[in-house]
Amino acid sequence: MRRSNRLLNTQAASAMLGCSAAALVKFRTERRGPPYVLVGRLVRYRPLDLVRWVKSQRVSPEQTPRPVEEKNDSNT
Repeated sequence: MRRSNRLLNTQAASAMLGCSAAALVKFRTERRGPPYVLVGRLVRYRPLDLVRWVKSQRVSPEQTPRPVEEKNDSNT
């Protein structure tokens, strides 16, 4: 297997993404986050899938809705 095609474990994938391994576990349980491969019972990530997932998460400033300010009701 070529080095660029190596499968990453959760720890290595989290290091590549800059998040915690626990975050990736949570993403999997919530059925969101980057795609993964099951090798038997082992969870593995393809580096290319991680790169594609990060690109798909990009939000442009013009696409981002402005936050709604909370109203402070001082009469209560």
